[in-house]
Amino acid sequence: MTFASIKFLCCFAGFLIIYFLTPNKFKRYLLLIGSVAFIAVNSIKGAIIAAAFVPINYFLARKAYNEYDPIISARRSAALNLIVLCIFKVTGFLPVGASFYIFTYVAYLIDVGRHDIKYEKNFIDYANYALFFPRILMGPIARYKDARTQFKSPVLLAENVQHGLESFILGFSMKIILADRLIHLQREVDRIGIDCVSTSMAWLTALTFALRLYLDWQSYCLMASGVAKILGFDLPINFNYPHMAKSVSEFYRRWHMTLTSWFKDYIYIPMGGSRKGKLRTIFNILFIWLLTGLWHGLTINFVFWGLALGVFVVLEHLGLKKLLDKLHVLPHIYVIFVITATFALFATTGLDNIVLYFEKLFPIHGLTESMMPGDTLIYLKKFGPYLLGGVLCALPYPERIVHKFGRKWYGAVILAAIFWATVYVLWKNGNSPFMYMNF
Repeated sequence: MTFASIKFLCCFAGFLIIYFLTPNKFKRYLLLIGSVAFIAVNSIKGAIIAAAFVPINYFLARKAYNEYDPIISARRSAALNLIVLCIFKVTGFLPVGASFYIFTYVAYLIDVGRHDIKYEKNFIDYANYALFFPRILMGPIARYKDARTQFKSPVLLAENVQHGLESFILGFSMKIILADRLIHLQREVDRIGIDCVSTSMAWLTALTFALRLYLDWQSYCLMASGVAKILGFDLPINFNYPHMAKSVSEFYRRWHMTLTSWFKDYIYIPMGGSRKGKLRTIFNILFIWLLTGLWHGLTINFVFWGLALGVFVVLEHLGLKKLLDKLHVLPHIYVIFVITATFALFATTGLDNIVLYFEKLFPIHGLTESMMPGDTLIYLKKFGPYLLGGVLCALPYPERIVHKFGRKWYGAVILAAIFWATVYVLWKNGNSPFMYMNF
C-alpha cells in the first residue's frame, strides 16, 4: 500500500477521523500504531524488522551519550547499522524503507555522540520519530533536532490541513496522471529494443526516464509532506526544483537534499571535506559519489553513474563552475544534457546494454536510423502532453499556483475536481510502484 492507491486513501480517511477525535495525550500512541500498521500492510517481515531496530538504537543512543568517549561509541553503533544495511543490499533482502530509516538512525546516533542533541528519554516519541509512516518508505531523512518538538506537540490547525491537502493532491495527480503514463514510453522502447530506435529516440527515452524519475519521487515527497502536514508535522524539503540549477553540483544540492546533506555531514566532512588540499578534496568527492552510486545498487551501472557525476562535480570544483556562473542559458543546457546522459546509466543494467545505449546516444559513425521511420515524432505526438506537463511540474509555478489559489472557493473546487479525476484514472488504469521503493 502506497500513498498513490485507493486502499491508502480509504484507510487514511478512516485513520484521520479517529486521529482527530483522539485526545491529544493519546495521539502519539495512535500515531505509532498507525505507522507500524502502514509498514505491515506493505510487508509483515518489513514491519517486524523495522520495529526491532527501534529499541536497539534507542538503547545504543542512551549508552553512547553517557560513555566516557561518546563519539566513538556512537560511531560503532552507527557502523553496526550500516553493516546490517550492507548485508540487506548484498543479499537482496531489503526490507521496506530500510535504506531510509537506517540512515535516520545513523544521523541520530552520531548527533547524540557529538552531543549536538540529547538522547530522547520518551520511548514512544523516539519510536514515532523512527517509524513515522509518511516518510518511512522513501524519506526524506529527518534530523531529530528538527523533529523533536513536533512529536511532543504536533500543530493541528485548519490551515495546515488545507495546505496538506493541496500538497497531497498536487503530488497525487503528478504521480498518476504524468509519471505513471510516461513509463509506457520506456516500456515500448524496451519492447522494440534500444538497438532498433534512432539516436534522437534514444535521447528522448533517456530524457523521459530522467523526467519520470523526478516526477515519481517528487510526487511521493509532496504526498508525504501533505500527509504529515495534515497530521500536524513538517517534513524537511527534499527537492528544490533541481532542473533550475546551473551546474551539476547545484543540481544535486537541490535533488534528494536530505540524502545529499547526510553524506556531507556524516561522511564527507569527517573525511576532511575540502580542508586537506586539492588532491584529498578530489578523492573525497569521488569517494562520496561512489558511495552514492553503491547506495542505489551494487551493480556496475550505479558505479558508473556515481563516478561519472563525481567527475563532473570535480571539474566544476576545479574551475568549470566559475565559467558556468558567467554564462546565462548555456549552463542550464549543460545541466540537462549531463543529467539526462548520466540517468541513462542509472536506467540501464549490464555492461553490454550500457555500451549499446551509449553507442545510440553518441554515434561515432553518424546518426543511426530506426526500424520505425520517424519514431521520435511518433512518440512525441503520443506522449507529448505528458512530457509537457512533466516539464511544467519541474518548475516552481504549479506548486505556487496551487498554494496561492487553493484556499479560494474556486481553487478548492478545481483541486477537488483534479483529485476525483485522478482517483478515476487510478481506478481505471491502476498505478506503478514508486521507483525509489527499490532502493
